[in-house]
Amino acid sequence: MMRPRWFRPGVAILAALFGAAACNSGLGAEQLSQDGGGGTGGSGASGGTSGAGAGGSRASGGTNNSGTDGAVGTDDSGADGASGLDGGNAGCGTIPEPNAWARWVMPNPVRSGLPNPASYTVSASGNQVTDNVTGLIWQRSVDSGSYTWEDAKQYCSCLTIDGVTGWRLPSRIELVSIVDWTTSRPSIDSNAFPNTPSDSFWTSSMLKSDAGLGWLVYFETGFTTYIDRGYPYRARCVR
Repeated sequence: MMRPRWFRPGVAILAALFGAAACNSGLGAEQLSQDGGGGTGGSGASGGTSGAGAGGSRASGGTNNSGTDGAVGTDDSGADGASGLDGGNAGCGTIPEPNAWARWVMPNPVRSGLPNPASYTVSASGNQVTDNVTGLIWQRSVDSGSYTWEDAKQYCSCLTIDGVTGWRLPSRIELVSIVDWTTSRPSIDSNAFPNTPSDSFWTSSMLKSDAGLGWLVYFETGFTTYIDRGYPYRARCVR
């Protein structure tokens, strides 16, 4: 059984990755049709919710995964634009289009001492978190469920928090924006996002070269990888 290879966004990589994405915020990215590009496939074995990942008949990870999020390349670097969520419908209405590119300056962990320190505002109800740098609004606490990629997409599209709808599964660049790579277990601001499990979370992004594979962010370490979309992992929604 092949284990996923995890990729950690270190300081140097982040500077190049997110700087390039921010500078190209006006560019488009290739979109894969929600209804096309392969199914969930796999060997049928259920996956765990930890970053150890589950195997399957599809190989996960890649040897050339350092490309910028959202960049349309010719290798397996992936593209956040290949999200399958371009105005699709997951059972609870039209899903808003995710951000394939960083349309903002990417935040850095406060402890890193780098520019654009992360800053969050918790709603009065305590159920939503606004990222003051990116403008994204996040589900603060996640439920205990694990979902396949399709089910995670539907879970978010049907979610209501404080009477507010319009939630969706975040793209890879969006979910990575809340990773705090200066800490681990979990790699996130625990004041803004308390009780976050150190597990793998689905993103809406699919691998450009194989739409049966979806991108994950592993919040024990902040690593990212891709794996068959049929395995169950956690979900945190955004709007």
